[in-house]
Amino acid sequence: MTRCEQGAICTTPVSVDPYAKPLWQVERLQETIKVLFFTDPICSHCWALEPAWRKFSMMYDGQLETLYLHGGLLPGWKGFSDAGNGISKPADVAVHWAEVARHTGQPIDPSVWLNDPLDSSFPSCLACLAVRLLNPEAETRYLRSIREAVFLRAQNIARESVLADCAEACGLNRQVFLEALRSKAVQQLFASERHRMSSFGVRGFPSLLLIGPRDTVMIRGARPFADLENALVRAGGERLPMPSDDPLFWLQQYRQATTRELAEASGWRPERLMEYLLTQQRQRVTLADADYWSDTATI
Repeated sequence: MTRCEQGAICTTPVSVDPYAKPLWQVERLQETIKVLFFTDPICSHCWALEPAWRKFSMMYDGQLETLYLHGGLLPGWKGFSDAGNGISKPADVAVHWAEVARHTGQPIDPSVWLNDPLDSSFPSCLACLAVRLLNPEAETRYLRSIREAVFLRAQNIARESVLADCAEACGLNRQVFLEALRSKAVQQLFASERHRMSSFGVRGFPSLLLIGPRDTVMIRGARPFADLENALVRAGGERLPMPSDDPLFWLQQYRQATTRELAEASGWRPERLMEYLLTQQRQRVTLADADYWSDTATI
């Protein structure tokens, strides 16, 4: 595991040349806003960013071109120690995840680190790349699926069976997915992405690099929606009006969401939002000791 600092960012053990000029400072500017999203499926601060990121990526979809770069947050536990955060074994991560959930309001069930701990985040990174090779349009949906599996359902996403279940749920053929997951092509792509992350001078997740016609802007850590929007405008994007403050509108866009995500999108207080969605007979289940909503009417 890597260090999760107070700045709402998870740092990675990938080495970076301290004298190299980050490539993002010299990359050619784009006509649209290109977003390089440096992330990892098990990064708790990336999950904490979801309420702001989902709203931002939905509102500005027409202006954005997003590429995920999966950095490999946890190579393995052998020889690992993070004395600064008191993390030297999987159980220590459970404590950290619980703290992130309390601080951000985005629900997390940390029990996977006690009951079936992950030995690495590399398999989940490889799985995202396998999906990209098979169906690029499904990568975002798949990344969300495996994050829900580990953060809300406490499932071990280092296991091929869990990764394959999520792939099937996203419409991919299970066997074809597994073959891609184990392929040399995916291994090579992952190595390339880790090298690219190092070349950009990125040491922590989430990190978002916005490259636009006016400027390049780097955002580090789980930041609020306003920071994402301001970065887009600085890069050369156009600020858009809020499409709606109705939580039901946002639930219809997301299809499924946590209370925290709907509160971020609508601006409503969670208590008022929950009462409203119940009057609208929206379906909810309890995951990670929190309400999880679906755009499905209860009978």
